[in-house]
Amino acid sequence: MEITMIASRGNQVTSETVQGANLAVQHLSCDICVEECSACKRDHTTEKLDISENNSHAGSSFAHAVINMAGMLIGLGQLSTPYAIENGGWASAFLLIGLGVICAYSAHLLGKCLDKNPKSRSYIDIGQHAFGRKGRAAAATFIYLEIFMALVSYTILLHDNLITVFSGTSLDLSWAKLSTSQMLTVIAVLIALPSLWLRDLSSISFLSVGGILMSVLIFLSVAFTAIFGGVKANHRIPVLNLHKIPHISGLYIFSYAGHIVFPNLYKAMKDPSKFTK
Repeated sequence: MEITMIASRGNQVTSETVQGANLAVQHLSCDICVEECSACKRDHTTEKLDISENNSHAGSSFAHAVINMAGMLIGLGQLSTPYAIENGGWASAFLLIGLGVICAYSAHLLGKCLDKNPKSRSYIDIGQHAFGRKGRAAAATFIYLEIFMALVSYTILLHDNLITVFSGTSLDLSWAKLSTSQMLTVIAVLIALPSLWLRDLSSISFLSVGGILMSVLIFLSVAFTAIFGGVKANHRIPVLNLHKIPHISGLYIFSYAGHIVFPNLYKAMKDPSKFTK
């Protein structure tokens, strides 16, 4: 009898000990969950603060972004598109429209990528999030090559146009061993150089407005000359020249070559969610 009572009491003590251990484990698990939840909330709050802090430095409105983008795209395509249509034919305009749709869709995807990870601020960040270090290196290589080649192209165009605009200008710069056209090109590049260090593109949106007005002025001048100037076309533009399509495709794509600055426009906006609109 006594042995039975001792055994039952031992079993009771053992079960109480096990229950106490289970309660302690559950209590510890609850504490860990609370700590993890608090840490998660802190991280989420910190991320929100970082995003809001980044947006607080942005001062560009949706209108400023549209003006900057329109001024850039109009300036790129206005002078090259007529030449491309003349060589490729009227039917090549459908190629221009198709490439425009593709570029618009890719810009929309770019905005989605930047919205997906608000900490991404460039193609390099997107490449790193997508493919790691190799993606970051590949994106940086292609981006810097494109920027360099675009700057070379713009400098050549600037040099050729300055020769035409200042055809009668002569500068005595024998000490610099530069011709007048080369010196004018250097001066123009130095004038535009400080814009590289601007963090907020809204401060130079007035330049985009000026570019749009100049583009409208060029269009009106050409239209007025064609209508009232007595200028007649000396040849007809063909419907389609298939053998020149590869050549003019580059000109058409160059007309939409604004993707390189889209992340900067996104970063400069007060409300980046409006970028895809």
